[in-house]
Amino acid sequence: MQHLSFVFNIILVFLFVKLCSKNESEFFFNPFVGLVSTRINKLLDFLKPVLAMPEQMAILVIATFLFLFKTLLFSRLSPVISISFGELITCTPMAEMSVPGTPARVALLVFSLLNTSTFIFKFWSFYFLTSLIAVPLRKTRASEAFSYYAMPFSRLPLLFQPVALLLLHTALAYICSSVGHLTYLQLGADRPGVIALTTAPFAIRIVKTIWLGMLSFSDAIMIMVQVLFVSIIGSMIATVLRKKELMTLCSETTELILGRFSRGGASRGGLDFTPIIFFFVAHYGYMIICTFVTNLINTPIQLPF
Repeated sequence: MQHLSFVFNIILVFLFVKLCSKNESEFFFNPFVGLVSTRINKLLDFLKPVLAMPEQMAILVIATFLFLFKTLLFSRLSPVISISFGELITCTPMAEMSVPGTPARVALLVFSLLNTSTFIFKFWSFYFLTSLIAVPLRKTRASEAFSYYAMPFSRLPLLFQPVALLLLHTALAYICSSVGHLTYLQLGADRPGVIALTTAPFAIRIVKTIWLGMLSFSDAIMIMVQVLFVSIIGSMIATVLRKKELMTLCSETTELILGRFSRGGASRGGLDFTPIIFFFVAHYGYMIICTFVTNLINTPIQLPF
């Protein structure tokens, strides 16, 4: 179900970007952008006469239909829609919201919306991390395309981006803790533990909600690791099959993720172990962050007053 959710969410991101962009600002000569933009434009050219409405409104209608279809499909294929915070904490609908009738449909829509919002916020966080480690004043086709797909967040000044992400992830964590059931994985236990933020004093709840938002942001590191892993495997397959286009795609994606840590050994004809080293360092760093912040959330806090 995670892969199916990814497909729906990435299509919704493409439509959202199309909704926020202007045709004259699209650079179709960039293969990372042109391939997607031309497909969306063909779909719109086909549907606009049928929908009989302006392009922006047609995009909104298509995105709404796709979102509702995704929600309905998940209600049939999956017993519950969950939202992850790091590797150890999961948010699911409360038991009282899962009874038959209108509340169940409302809970399903709410969590489907939160699932898509979580994907977008983590996608933007992934973009922010790559911007931090990127080589200054260096633009590539991959970085330009990533900036395009991260609109409108990518249009914010770099100094404002971490503030925006902190507010978005904290708001997401607060909503999830209010309407959902937070559990965490306990090593050696038969059932997951329960995190009850709604019953905590307001000051403690705010502090732990911020930590929960930090966990949501840290998932961008795992996204980076997963994309790098796919890129490394894709490079190996492209080398064996001698597919130059796939090799170029994987090479530019790897350089985008590594940023200033990239050594470009492959382009010089030598072996470059930097991607593999980066992969393991980022992965273990992510696991350490998840464990540390999860322990912070589960540690009781005593107020001084």
